[in-house]
Amino acid sequence: MPRSAKQTRTPVMLSKSMHRDLSLYALASSAAGVSMLALTQPAEGQIVYSQAYVELTPGGTIPVDLNHDGVTDFTIQQFRYVSGNQFNRLAAIPSPHGGIQRGASNFLGAALLSGSNIGGSEGFVHGQAIMASTSVFSSDVFGSWLTAKNCYLGIQFHIDGATHYGWARINVGYFGGIDHNLALLTGYAYETRANKSIIAGDRGEGGSLAKGTLGALAAGSSYCPFAGNPEEGRDSGKR
Repeated sequence: MPRSAKQTRTPVMLSKSMHRDLSLYALASSAAGVSMLALTQPAEGQIVYSQAYVELTPGGTIPVDLNHDGVTDFTIQQFRYVSGNQFNRLAAIPSPHGGIQRGASNFLGAALLSGSNIGGSEGFVHGQAIMASTSVFSSDVFGSWLTAKNCYLGIQFHIDGATHYGWARINVGYFGGIDHNLALLTGYAYETRANKSIIAGDRGEGGSLAKGTLGALAAGSSYCPFAGNPEEGRDSGKR
């Protein structure tokens, strides 16, 4: 049986035009692969903002559902006690396992500047957080929200068991005496990505932060400049 002839291969030189066409094909294939890879990447979180105009009535509450799933994520409430030591109190109450970003003390809710960070690195009150408290006795007046214009409340809440963060923008006229107790909720937002911080006042794409707060933030303060004394100690509230 004849032995198979040894095969030899001669290199074939490609024309310049064919070489160019193959190079373009490889480049296009690579770009297409990158595009397909990008399409499979998990979507980044986004901020969902809701405009509001809700007044707190005497002795009333404002329940807030940040992500509109039918579950109240926190409540703003006014308490009035008229027996014994009469006082008027404004408080923020988170949902179970949620929290309100705290101020200088473990029981105070902070009045934050636009641009302040709200997230896992911050401290939260996991229960009733006092925003402002006044009394017929001037020595019993305290809280970060005695007066507040476009200040922000930091909120920690849950969606399907995962931790999310949000903010609420609130105005408070001087919270003094027993009958002066109205607050106004003007907007709120939350971050859709679990465990991702949010910046107070950030409304996402097309939104903007309030102006005039960068100086205070640069100086190391995150408290709203219109707010009352954020310290645990007393404040006469006279302005």
